[in-house]
Amino acid sequence: MTERVVVIYHRVDFDGIFSGCIVKKWALDQNGVEPDMIGHNYGDTIQPVEAFYGYDHIIMVDISFPPAVMKSFYDECRKGRFKITWIDHHITAVNSSMEYGYSDLPGLRKIGTAACELTWQYFYGNNTPQIIQYLGAYDVWDKDRFDWENEILPLQSALREEYGVGEFFIWPVFVELIEKSSEMLPKLIEIGKLLNRYDAIRFKSIVKRFAFPITVAGKYNGIALMGTDFTSLVFQSVLDQYDVYCVFNRKQDDSGNEVYVLSLYAEPGRIPDMNLGVYLREQFGDNAGGHATAAGAQIPREAFDKLLNSREI
Repeated sequence: MTERVVVIYHRVDFDGIFSGCIVKKWALDQNGVEPDMIGHNYGDTIQPVEAFYGYDHIIMVDISFPPAVMKSFYDECRKGRFKITWIDHHITAVNSSMEYGYSDLPGLRKIGTAACELTWQYFYGNNTPQIIQYLGAYDVWDKDRFDWENEILPLQSALREEYGVGEFFIWPVFVELIEKSSEMLPKLIEIGKLLNRYDAIRFKSIVKRFAFPITVAGKYNGIALMGTDFTSLVFQSVLDQYDVYCVFNRKQDDSGNEVYVLSLYAEPGRIPDMNLGVYLREQFGDNAGGHATAAGAQIPREAFDKLLNSREI
């Protein structure tokens, strides 16, 4: 009997998108039927657990819902309503699973390894394609495994420019990207190098003109910027001058309310006693979280105004 599968994946970066595509390929290999795909980001409206009653298998990759919601899904799974497989690597999500009692969900959780690599390992073993390894290194800011400046960063830029950020953009070329990595990666990387040289000049000018100082956790020197771009090149020109880097992005939530997406980044090892994911979760609740050196939150307008006026996070 064919399983009815739904894949819930982190929709805003290539780690989550490629994780979702890996599961989509696996489901097709197993069932011959495409699964339903739900792209999710922190702060998005969450469907109630009853909306998933028609599925046999829920597979969550690089994403989790707030702890109370995850627990409700876990309880339904224990009752036999559906199966759940959860693959994640965010320290805030893993900690919540232990605190709220759903840490034994099937799947794979490991801090320090990107979700796309964990997803490939879980479904296909250890023969991880080169492009998945490159994307994984970027997501966890692993600058030692590959050439960060000449391989990892250019690939990110090339994928954004050539295809776009979205499962619906990547899926049509996904199999080709993983099966012909040795042929396609060099071409994409060369394109990315050209893009990054241009972006470095552009971002340097933007930071000089529009960035402003902030204080994080009462003691760390930060720099912030309003914008939609948040790559490693945005603050490259001042990377050795601050502890924490911040981008705010204004948007509307599903109810039409004005909200702000806050992204924080710290160079690995720069502030070893600080965990940005845990800190943002403590400050802003379930709509925040992430990694020790890269994390985000969705905050309401009034919280943003307060932060902007105080220049403190």
